[in-house]
Amino acid sequence: MAYNLLYGAFAEAEKEGVKTEWRLFKDRQGHAHDYHSLPDDWKSDVFMVNPGNPEWQTYIIGQQKSVYHALPFDGWHIDQLGPRGEVKRIIDENEHYSEGNKNTVLAAYMNYEFSNQPGEFNTPGVLLANSVIFAAGGSHLELGEHMLSKEYFPHKNLKIAQSLQSSLIKYYDFLVAYENLLRDNLQEVPISIRSHDRVLFSSQPEQGKVWYYAKQKMNIKVIHFINFVDAKTLEWRDTNGSQAEPQDRKQLNVQLKETRSIKKIWLASPDIQNGIPISLPFKQENEEVRFTLPSLKYWDMVVIEYK
Repeated sequence: MAYNLLYGAFAEAEKEGVKTEWRLFKDRQGHAHDYHSLPDDWKSDVFMVNPGNPEWQTYIIGQQKSVYHALPFDGWHIDQLGPRGEVKRIIDENEHYSEGNKNTVLAAYMNYEFSNQPGEFNTPGVLLANSVIFAAGGSHLELGEHMLSKEYFPHKNLKIAQSLQSSLIKYYDFLVAYENLLRDNLQEVPISIRSHDRVLFSSQPEQGKVWYYAKQKMNIKVIHFINFVDAKTLEWRDTNGSQAEPQDRKQLNVQLKETRSIKKIWLASPDIQNGIPISLPFKQENEEVRFTLPSLKYWDMVVIEYK
């Protein structure tokens, strides 16, 4: 596979046919280029180009064809620099624009700055990032001969602790086992959750709260709960390796509006019993349903099945 970035060019790419107006800028005046910094001994930083520009598309595809004429590659490894914005929003937009036909794989390099010195990956940062990515229906390009912390793949200052390795196996098993509930054309639906516990719930990702949202298809509603109660940061890559380990919250009471008749409710989590489904008792009356999360460490998935 030939490797090339989808939307980047070197500083002096105009000499090779790239137009300045194709580039992306941080200001309306077009003076502050958006760029990704690289080490000083590299050719230059990578300057962002608008991938939606038809002229750029023609140019980069033409360059790639030249590679195919010269070398016997089988295809193109189209690289990106990771989502430049909130992770779930990026995955949702990819789902929308591909009409549900393409799933998202994020090259989300964890503990980026922290990996400038030897050490171990910060387990809470990695597992919270994977919880957000997997729950949203995405996947994470992070494992190979070693775990990746930078776009320069041979860089391997950080090691994987045994506890993190065990957790990653459970998370990827969970991603495969429940793929039809995570990424099989579910539509996000509005939901409002109340709880009389001391733990706060929010429909938006906020520090100090449990983030929740729901997706639905046919007779199933899937609710995701992600634990940001103890989070020190919402910076998804945990760049400095500072994310705190969340406290395992026990017996969280949940209440939400539900007009449809419910057949059963169950929970699954990569943090609980290796992802095995757990039936949840519930009470439905007056167009509301109540149930209890037995445990919430990083991420719980609750499934409501209707009659």
